[in-house]
Amino acid sequence: MANDQRQARNGAELFIRALENEGVKYIFAVPGEENLAFLEALRDSSIQLVLNRHEQAAGFMAATYGRLTGQVGVCLSTLGPGATNLVTAAAYAQLGGMPMMMISGQKPVITKARKSVAGFKVREGWPIGCKVTLRSERMYEFLERLISIAIPRIRDFRGISPKSFDGRG
Repeated sequence: MANDQRQARNGAELFIRALENEGVKYIFAVPGEENLAFLEALRDSSIQLVLNRHEQAAGFMAATYGRLTGQVGVCLSTLGPGATNLVTAAAYAQLGGMPMMMISGQKPVITKARKSVAGFKVREGWPIGCKVTLRSERMYEFLERLISIAIPRIRDFRGISPKSFDGRG
């Protein structure tokens, strides 16, 4: 385990420990009220926080990190409009085959304002980019799935001569 054997106080700490166990070294983030527990959990973590002024910049940094290292680039945004600011970076990562994980804050359902623009429902408004929503009781199962979705796998082309490939991608 990347972290010591302390008892996690909340889901955010469990999630950070799971990311450490997956080898995550950096999180590119824009802080906000909805992700403060997550940011607080990073205080005692080996994961380095890289602050950004705009979610799109955090997304592009995570995607590029994934491209250059082959490891999952992780970015963190605030809820609603903050999450939608990641869309262009998500498209960039998908088109380039770059492993990237996007984490967005979300208000608890019971406190969500009915007509607030910040109450944008990520899963309904962004079904293409959103793979899972993490809840603490099923976090490890979903995180493992999320990592396996983000990291491209090498394909085995049996029966095809290696000479068929020109080596230019």
